[in-house]
Amino acid sequence: MTLILKQLKLDTSDKITKSVFGNVVETGTETKGHLCVKQKEEEDAEIKQANLLYGELLPQGLRRSLDKKHLNGKNAKIVFDLGMGIGKNVVMIFLEHPNIACVIGIELSSSRYKLAEEYVHKLVDKYSKHLRITEYKSGKITKISDLCGRRLEIICGNLFDELPRICLADIILFNVEIPVPLYTKLYDFFKEAKKGCRIMSYLNLKNLFDTMKQESIVEQLEVNKEDDLIQTSWSSEGCHMFMWTRCGAIIKDTKIKEGIKYK
Repeated sequence: MTLILKQLKLDTSDKITKSVFGNVVETGTETKGHLCVKQKEEEDAEIKQANLLYGELLPQGLRRSLDKKHLNGKNAKIVFDLGMGIGKNVVMIFLEHPNIACVIGIELSSSRYKLAEEYVHKLVDKYSKHLRITEYKSGKITKISDLCGRRLEIICGNLFDELPRICLADIILFNVEIPVPLYTKLYDFFKEAKKGCRIMSYLNLKNLFDTMKQESIVEQLEVNKEDDLIQTSWSSEGCHMFMWTRCGAIIKDTKIKEGIKYK
């Protein structure tokens, strides 16, 4: 339990997230994250070779994903959620994992980001004795911290903009669709992840990279067989999500960057 949960005592993570987001468990194609995006935003994204396909990990699915057999959240310090949607998962991770020093959520859709921004500010407003805003630019970035200095960052932007500091990640949630023309850029992006980093993806990254005839840089977790199911908004019974460990050659010395990019 994090310091904030210990101090609030009566509140569990579920109660806190419900007080902030309302209905945390949303299923189907009419969730808040679906309905906030208008046709014009989807058309603009298509022009930029982006895909705004949407879905969420349900709370039980997120917790299963972060258990010891999968992404091993208890052994992580820095987590990236690339395609965080309206921010439910990054808030839950921040609340439930005291060992994680920094949770970083990136969202391309400005409409979804705006909802996430509202929810994070609501969290701080409700628990202002335990949380504070450390940086804020409307529609662009919000950073908050707890009394221990742990951070939650949410950013409206392109996941590829995080290339300089993705080498710091212990866990990467990558539950998004990527258009084919960006596959090479995606490969180069994950090449920058450090060896041993654990990755969760909607796409089968190994098959994708193999078809490009590139060196293998991910290895599927042994536990992640076809019957390894994660509960999601589009399949409450569970669907197969891919879990990887970054392997192979590392292009750059990530230790050089660590002291600079995490500040």
